[in-house]
Amino acid sequence: MNSTKKLLAISTILIVFLSVCVFADQETTTMTWYVPIATGHSVSYGATCSTIAFFFPENAAALDSDIDGNASQILPYVERAGSTACQASGTAGMVITNTGTASTNIDANFAAALDANTWLKVWKGDDSGSTCGTGGMGGWELICSLSDSTTTPVTTTTCKDFNSGNATVATRLITDLRVNDTNELCFSGELRGAYLYTFPADVEGGVDHNATWRTSTDVS
Repeated sequence: MNSTKKLLAISTILIVFLSVCVFADQETTTMTWYVPIATGHSVSYGATCSTIAFFFPENAAALDSDIDGNASQILPYVERAGSTACQASGTAGMVITNTGTASTNIDANFAAALDANTWLKVWKGDDSGSTCGTGGMGGWELICSLSDSTTTPVTTTTCKDFNSGNATVATRLITDLRVNDTNELCFSGELRGAYLYTFPADVEGGVDHNATWRTSTDVS
């Protein structure tokens, strides 16, 4: 092989070698998928209760059901007569669903002060189909132990009281409800005065004592 051919062969080998050793130039781009936060929740009811049919009739009370204006442990019913309850040991009075795009807290209050001596107790269902406890009153307490905290959620055994003194203050019922997740809520209506349900509470008979209860996201 003459010197020219040798030089050509060596050059070819060097070109191939160098081409193998040279790295390609790279640039990177971070791509991010983002969903804006949208808060939202829906409310559904046990049995045939609804936004306008959620009654606490005294004659259906578990404690002191004689018609004298004081009673305790009244399940929510679909009508004034108290024949069809919307809550039981296996049925929640209300189910809250997170329809937004981020975890959220659920708070509640009344739009205006309650009539004197009308009370509402709220606690959490256990979300397993056994929900509100024995007789639908598993979380009922004579005086709810969580009422003084506006940021503590209710549990299956501890409740919050709403009455004429605190009804309009937003208070936490559910903490960190995940997207598309649900939580069950349970209720008891009360007609009680200074001596709870053991003496007449002076609640007028024969008329509706209406109040607008509202659930909200992240208020408390």
